[in-house]
Amino acid sequence: MTDEPVTFLSEDESWRRLAGVALGRLITSFAGEPEVFPVNFVVQGRTVLFRTAEGTKLFSAVAHRTVVFEADDHNVAEGWSVIVRGRAQLLKTDAEIREAERAQLMPWTATIKPHHVRITRHLGDRGASPIGDRHARHTGDAGGDRLAAHGRHPPVRPPNYCGDGSSARRRVTQR
Repeated sequence: MTDEPVTFLSEDESWRRLAGVALGRLITSFAGEPEVFPVNFVVQGRTVLFRTAEGTKLFSAVAHRTVVFEADDHNVAEGWSVIVRGRAQLLKTDAEIREAERAQLMPWTATIKPHHVRITRHLGDRGASPIGDRHARHTGDAGGDRLAAHGRHPPVRPPNYCGDGSSARRRVTQR
């Protein structure tokens, strides 16, 4: 690791970090509007695997040429974000489903999620790396509020932001 506030992760490190978390966000579009779906997932063979029921998430994921998947994590000293651009495929054959079931991915909610979807990254995306990945080091004393996000300035927080993602109504003093 370097002392730089933002560094880029290698592809191997990006996949390792993705494999170390269980919750990410699937970004698609439906009826011309962006949609973001939190999903629990696993990494299997440099692909992202999740389960879902029928509905907007499944339809919008498999109906488009490209989807985006993002997962991240942070602590008080550093944070990271990995973005995978790729194609979502509904697994249909017995062999595909058996392979997916080896990952032992279970739904978080007590609902039936019979469909397995695999996101395979694009091998080229407008000349850029198909897996976007950044590591941000803590650059201030505001307990994570000063983490640089995707190489840009620290995010602007609403007045009631309390640092833990909750909707608490207390105010955080910016330094």
